[in-house]
Amino acid sequence: MQGYCSIGCEASTWATAATPLNMLSLLSAPLTQLLTFLLLATVVSAGSCNLTDNRQDCVAILDLYYATNGMLNWSIGKPICTWPGISCSQLGIDARVTQLNLGNLALQGYLPDTLGMLDQLQALNVSHNSLSGSIPDSIGNCSQLESLDLSHDQFTGEVPASLSSCSKLTHFAADHNSLTSWSSHGLCELIYLGNLSKCDLSEQSTFDSDLSLACPLPACADKCQASCQAPVSYTHLRAHETPEHLVCRLLLEKKKKNNAYNK
Repeated sequence: MQGYCSIGCEASTWATAATPLNMLSLLSAPLTQLLTFLLLATVVSAGSCNLTDNRQDCVAILDLYYATNGMLNWSIGKPICTWPGISCSQLGIDARVTQLNLGNLALQGYLPDTLGMLDQLQALNVSHNSLSGSIPDSIGNCSQLESLDLSHDQFTGEVPASLSSCSKLTHFAADHNSLTSWSSHGLCELIYLGNLSKCDLSEQSTFDSDLSLACPLPACADKCQASCQAPVSYTHLRAHETPEHLVCRLLLEKKKKNNAYNK
């Protein structure tokens, strides 16, 4: 029988320990030991999933809840398949999470590494939020993933190479973030050998300038809506400045000075 789980894998030991056989064995234990067990079981169950929930899905979902600062309107203790934004293969025992539709919910925080435990997940949408940090490498464990929308957030770093393990992926959107690089091996493998038909990595920017994904992009990038700009120094730009560019630069600098003066 599936035991319920609690926040983090380390707590699941107590959850599975609460079986009828173990409870009977505790009846003969000293009173202090029994009271300690009941106290811990109460603490665990307060932050746990329902008895009918799949254990690994439960851990991943609860970690996501707390990684986003508990901003999701989820009823802890009720079956996770009844929570808003979550779809499952069925209801009841052995149900698996297949879709997470959490777009446009003003979420803050990050995607936890345990997200990869959702190995039956087919669609993940966390777009139009304020999620930051890196895309977890464990995303490659979601081998059933068909649609992944991470657009309009604040993700940084590299698009992980592990994404190539998601061979069923047809739609991948990570535009309007702050991604600085991508694994050419991972994405090219998806584009040429997988089913990826729509990919958007455009409009990437760093925090201090409007730079896209770092160049050079791999050859397969022409199959993906992506753009890049090689970071160059100001000295290099001045050394190769054309007369037309010089006029534009001087006009822009004058405009900036006038705006600063008017303030």
